[in-house]
Amino acid sequence: MKGILIVEDKQTAALALEKIVRKECDSANVYIANDLEQALTIAMMKEIELMLVDVVLNTAKKDDVSGIEFVSKIRGVDKYRFVPVIMVTSLEDPRMIAYEQLRCFSFIEKPYDEERIREVIREALKYKSPYANEKYFFKSDGIIYSINKNEILYIQTAGKNMQVILENDQMDIPYVPIKKLAVELMPDFVQCSRNCIVNKNYIEHIDVVNRYIKVKGSREKLVIGRSAINNFRGGIK
Repeated sequence: MKGILIVEDKQTAALALEKIVRKECDSANVYIANDLEQALTIAMMKEIELMLVDVVLNTAKKDDVSGIEFVSKIRGVDKYRFVPVIMVTSLEDPRMIAYEQLRCFSFIEKPYDEERIREVIREALKYKSPYANEKYFFKSDGIIYSINKNEILYIQTAGKNMQVILENDQMDIPYVPIKKLAVELMPDFVQCSRNCIVNKNYIEHIDVVNRYIKVKGSREKLVIGRSAINNFRGGIK
């Protein structure tokens, strides 16, 4: 599922853009941010493959260009270096900055034409970032951390937290529902029980009869839950 971020301070305008986006990609995970800080948090916590950003996010501030500031910051993050950004604004002055310095995909002026936006979104969604899906981001005590997905063997619940098992390490992160993790880490991860997802690239051996998995780099045998076995088989295929 595509992750799409709409950065717009006016809720009505944001919902209107979301409606247009869903006409082109109904299955997308659409996130809405109303200001610079919220936009940065969502971008770091989620996998975003397209951004629609209003230049002005604070109308109370004279000559505000918070949207451009957001894109400038996000371009400094490897995974967002080339992700398509569509700037939406009624201002003409930022056009050259947006295109030349921030490598924006397109520039839509208000009041915008719905068919024009749909056409631009359609083209932008064809792009696949070379940095997509490399890292998983999570937040703990107000700090955002990242883990390389290809270094994760499996993730399991541990009381009120989650244990992320790596080749030579283990990390504890705040609780996240296993089903949510399974979706966010697709297609390399598959759920094997109510409490665990495993990286398919590290599966060494599967014993369907006794319902367990042997994982490379780990002495632990992961249990395949009775209720999860059919979905697990489908995920492996």
